[in-house]
Amino acid sequence: MEEKSIKKIVCLMLIMGVVFFIGCQTPSNTSSIRTESTLNKEKTKELIELERAALDRWNNGDPTGYLELYSDDFTYFDEATKARVDGLDSIKKWYATLPGTIYNARYEILNPKVQWFGQTGILSFNLLVYSKEGNITSRWNSTEVYSKYGEKWKIVHSHWSFTKH
Repeated sequence: MEEKSIKKIVCLMLIMGVVFFIGCQTPSNTSSIRTESTLNKEKTKELIELERAALDRWNNGDPTGYLELYSDDFTYFDEATKARVDGLDSIKKWYATLPGTIYNARYEILNPKVQWFGQTGILSFNLLVYSKEGNITSRWNSTEVYSKYGEKWKIVHSHWSFTKH
């Protein structure tokens, strides 16, 4: 009888030890949540920097900044397209007509937000485009869906539309 009691006590102690161990893990789980949040902030900053670099080139007549970011299976909508543009080759054909035709004095990204879903970030923002005289020439809503391909971020979908104001 005594042996059975000892086994029950040992079993109970093991269970209590496991419960205690799991309970002690909560702070490190919270820490990893903070780390994930910090990681998302860093990834958010990186995506916005990539977008700014592509816009800098675009506003100086060079659409290749965006072409370098687009994935092979990229899809695209904007005010000038009749239907969705499918694939990198299709957008390259359209963009081939653009070099040297787009010049904007400056632009401003407003309200950037990135929503994270694993290794996919959905960047949305408003864009104001200015003439050299300082007048707003266009206002856009933009959504760029970035996904990680190996070590590089690629845009898998882009949607641009004019705002009403």
